[in-house]
Amino acid sequence: MTILLLLLISQAIGLAPQRYGMPAKWLDALMVAGKRDECMVSLQNALNHFISEDTLITMFLNSGKWVNQVGNFEGCLANEKTHYVLMVLERLPVHVSLGICAPRNCTVEDFGATKGILAEALNELLQLVKPKGSEVNLKVTNETIKFTDSSEKLKEYTKITTRAIVCASILGLFVLMVIVSSICCTYYPDLDKGDTVGSKILCSFNLHRNIQGFVKVDEKHDQRIKVLDGIRVGAILWVAFGHAFTAMQLGPVENITAIPDSVKKLSQAHVYGALFSVDIFFYLSGFLLCFVLMTSRNSRVNLLLIVHRIIRLMPAFVFIFGLFYCIMPVFGDGPLFYYYMEKVVKSCGNSRVLALMFTFFFNLRDFGNDFCMNWIWYITIDMQFFIISLPFMYLLVKKPKAGLIVLLSLLGVAFISTTILMTQLQVFSSIIRITADFNKYFYEAPYSRIPPYLIGILTGYFYVVSKADGSLPNRFFRLLHNTLSLRILCYLLGLALTYFILYAQWYQSNHFLEHGRWLDLLNLVFSRSVFVLGIFVFCLPAFAGKGRVLQMISGSRFMTVLSRLTYGMYLTHHGLMQFYLYSMQTGFYASYSEMSLLFLSVIVMGYIAGAFSYFFIESPIFSLED
Repeated sequence: MTILLLLLISQAIGLAPQRYGMPAKWLDALMVAGKRDECMVSLQNALNHFISEDTLITMFLNSGKWVNQVGNFEGCLANEKTHYVLMVLERLPVHVSLGICAPRNCTVEDFGATKGILAEALNELLQLVKPKGSEVNLKVTNETIKFTDSSEKLKEYTKITTRAIVCASILGLFVLMVIVSSICCTYYPDLDKGDTVGSKILCSFNLHRNIQGFVKVDEKHDQRIKVLDGIRVGAILWVAFGHAFTAMQLGPVENITAIPDSVKKLSQAHVYGALFSVDIFFYLSGFLLCFVLMTSRNSRVNLLLIVHRIIRLMPAFVFIFGLFYCIMPVFGDGPLFYYYMEKVVKSCGNSRVLALMFTFFFNLRDFGNDFCMNWIWYITIDMQFFIISLPFMYLLVKKPKAGLIVLLSLLGVAFISTTILMTQLQVFSSIIRITADFNKYFYEAPYSRIPPYLIGILTGYFYVVSKADGSLPNRFFRLLHNTLSLRILCYLLGLALTYFILYAQWYQSNHFLEHGRWLDLLNLVFSRSVFVLGIFVFCLPAFAGKGRVLQMISGSRFMTVLSRLTYGMYLTHHGLMQFYLYSMQTGFYASYSEMSLLFLSVIVMGYIAGAFSYFFIESPIFSLED
């Protein structure tokens, strides 16, 4: 039975075992081990009657012929003599799998009994296709190899469960409320103007009114900072861009050996530079928090702000949680779908209480490697920052000098702690060497993410104080408003800072530690802060009331309206992409055209899902809160 595996795998990487001198002991050991095995007997019969026996032909036609080729799933299941088994190599930097169409009496346990010999064979064969000089670890162990009966798992995970019915019913109730409200409150305007609790609740779901509110732009608000709406839209598109072009690490990519070389291309600097896109969100959160609390007459720094934020964020999150955990699994398909369920969705069942009640306060990765909706880590950390920043904001509002000293001290502590931890934990910034430690202790760690947030608060304070006549920021903005050369310098300096960080990240990844550990630490500790400072410097002319082109594009009405879907887009786009990749019947070839189509599809579907969430869930809840 493992002979078939070795033949398939050797065929999958374009090699013949004899050509590269595969040790005869492997084949001899397999023959001896399988003499009394029913599975082995079936394989021997198929091999001995190659022309007349169609089982072998079916197996090879419907099995994968290359790494990450899942074969013909439906074709294998259509033959009553064969069934489908998926081999996945786990704990590797990228997804590696192979579809195997095997005799029906060859069980998953039969395949599992061959892991030792198979791991030895795979390690030698995979080294032959490993790109020269590649840092990708392709070492296979017994624990790495996993065999699964995909058809049985698919039946198990796509059943219509009580959970799915309940979630669909609740969603259907919201849709029904929107329909009823839209009809009643549109044809009976008095309901919309009524003062009764019932009429207010009913008309909160009025789609027509919510759409009007969605496209309405308040001209009384500070027009200069509307440029940040376009920055927010650009950031979420960059996030989706990065996820789409790094999808090769998630799904069954057939040209897997091209991954290490692709990182070395200069064009990939913008792809992997998307790592900084989330820092833009942290920066905007800090900036806008400071701006709102220091300029709004009705805003007070108190615990009610936390309640308000939870009311604003939780409904959409619960909707997306129900969509991915309860409803979408029913529509899953393909041999890889079980993998999506076990790695992305199933953990929601193991930690659903944590996911729903504490997701804003804890990083769920702390509860295991596979955690619920792994793309929501940003929401959890942003909520943590919001909570811990309220005392500092109170101090900044009441005693600005003391508040500034505390914020700057906290920024310094964050830099120092990141430096010490990255040194002690031996975490490196190279994309080629990204590990679980990189994600846990750096990429998703609050202490390494808080500097952009704090810089957002500090620059927001700088902007607010600039409105006070005679202040130093006020004099600077007046000079900036009246000096064209200074505005041009801000544009050039802002672009220089952001692009320097982008290409420095790419360079450091491809010239790992060539210039010593100190340069790597500088990249880890300060790159995010320098990047968001570049964004701020670039926007300074717009903040000063100039920068007409930037305001026309980034601060346009279209960007303001589109930015309102950012939260829903963020929550949905990555889950939709994973659902698509793991529902594929075949593998895909990673190329710019393929990834571009995936990116465009993710944008369209993400904004559709985000719009649905906004109009049917978020906007009615906003109206009820008001």
